[in-house]
Amino acid sequence: MLPLKERMKFLRKELGLSQQDISDTLGCKVGKIKQIESGSTATISFADAKLLKQKYRINDEWIRFGNGEVFTNLTIDDLMTLEKDLIDLPFFSIPYYENISSFKKNKNNHNNYIVIPKEHLSEDGNLSACVVDGDCMSPTVNKNDLLIINSDKIEFIDGKIFIVKYEDSFYAKRIFRMPKNRVILKCDNLNYPDINIDINELDIIAQVVYSINFKNLV
Repeated sequence: MLPLKERMKFLRKELGLSQQDISDTLGCKVGKIKQIESGSTATISFADAKLLKQKYRINDEWIRFGNGEVFTNLTIDDLMTLEKDLIDLPFFSIPYYENISSFKKNKNNHNNYIVIPKEHLSEDGNLSACVVDGDCMSPTVNKNDLLIINSDKIEFIDGKIFIVKYEDSFYAKRIFRMPKNRVILKCDNLNYPDINIDINELDIIAQVVYSINFKNLV
């Protein structure tokens, strides 16, 4: 059985595709495809395999595990099943510090989506996905974990993790109400200090409702 890196190279050669073509289909950076073809990444997720199947009629069992024929004939029922199994969420990145205008631009850019299997979600509402760069919420949320956030949930709840804006920067923090209209922004990683601010300085953007390690999407 060919390893994934060889299957991906074979697939691109057969279809005359570049690494950029594949990354555009998957909605990821081209570096992800380079990692696959170098052997640094040895698995491909369920969601990515389904996208390749839908776009190029690839046998998803072949691209994931090397089983069966390379190509398959998709029926109308197949396409309907694929659509029902996946959900597109608006996707944006929140660097540890980011200007508010950049955040708003990314949040409203409907060209940026990530595909998530519906089995990972049971939350209703205005959902988006983001990645926060940093380990301030470790071990609850680790660096590069995928956060699913609900911007319908902006009511202050002590101890919950929210995406908040403070001084034109965005953070994923637990929030706690204190006396005299003060708020504590708290990290789960004890190496980071608490931030004590006036409640009027805080803008709650969305509540974090799920944290998904990308390995769990495989």
